[in-house]
Amino acid sequence: MVDGNAPAADAGATGGAAGSTSGGSAGATTGGSAGISGNAGQSSGGGGSGGAAGAISITVDIANNDDDVMWAWTPASGWDELAQAASNNDVLRIRDVPGVRIESVGLRFQLPVPADATLVSASLRATLLLTPADSMQSSDTLELRMFEPDVPFAPGDAGHKHSPSDHGTLANAAHEVNVPQLTNLDVTSLVAPRLTSASGWQAGSFVGFHLAAKNADSRVLRLGDKGNSAYPGASLAVTYVP
Repeated sequence: MVDGNAPAADAGATGGAAGSTSGGSAGATTGGSAGISGNAGQSSGGGGSGGAAGAISITVDIANNDDDVMWAWTPASGWDELAQAASNNDVLRIRDVPGVRIESVGLRFQLPVPADATLVSASLRATLLLTPADSMQSSDTLELRMFEPDVPFAPGDAGHKHSPSDHGTLANAAHEVNVPQLTNLDVTSLVAPRLTSASGWQAGSFVGFHLAAKNADSRVLRLGDKGNSAYPGASLAVTYVP
């Protein structure tokens, strides 16, 4: 495995089995999650979502170790696609040291949501490991992009030697988020357009996210990985009305 970094950090990933449903006539609460609005994430919500009739709430975890992926680049090795970082922690890493090392992360979730369902809320939740001295700080920012649905977002493959953008099509729109927001990031506005029949969505399709460093100097963000019991992989909490 290669620890890497490189020009332009793209990323892809794979992911998620359907979580447990907890249907219900009252919608699940979603208050307090940090949201995405325009280019920058901002906090949203105070209380619950109010309760749409017939709303269903699910939490979809990263199902397989090839559903969360790390891309690494170094001048000597170029791009490498990894299941996790080659370190004692076996976590996913994000960093950008221009000309020296680039690491970015892709997350993939499979949603059982039917096409044209009304999305009430969607929150991306990641486990952050911030104790090492070289870790990113709360004021550091990341760039979040969606993988477009035009090319199926395939599972990661440790045999691949390509950049994130060569693994799948990354959306042009990039959204800036602060590191702490990743513990409960409101991505409703990003996921909702993917769930339409016009975009080719079907129940059981995947949504994919790419995370890259934006303004963090050489500091590192470590995320939990599916293959790590101490620091578990990410999840996507969704509430929708069929």
